[in-house]
Amino acid sequence: MRSRRDAMAGAAALGAFGAVAATGRAHHAAETAVRSDEYWTEKGPVRLYLYRKRQDPQGAAGEPPRPALFLVHGSSMSSRPTFDLQVPGGRGEYSAMEVFARLGWDVWTETLLPAAG
Repeated sequence: MRSRRDAMAGAAALGAFGAVAATGRAHHAAETAVRSDEYWTEKGPVRLYLYRKRQDPQGAAGEPPRPALFLVHGSSMSSRPTFDLQVPGGRGEYSAMEVFARLGWDVWTETLLPAAG
């Protein structure tokens, strides 16, 4: 059973995300497009799928790099649908990755897979 402290922390986190999402929607039209890229890497028996979202263009020459945010699900399921939920015809923003990318973050998520063999 969860403690009241856990429930309060969860409610605070959801409230903070809602505030960030509202900010992201308010600036949605004025911002540039969000770009997504996919990457694969392998080490020994482990394959790692990486998915990235950020605003495009990346920035002018000499501009400092954008802060990185790495979202990890902590389970054996893919993080991409968890943090980048796309709802066709939806009436709001359901993608945490889109929200943070529009706020200027370089957002990443991952999925571990067994190596092909």
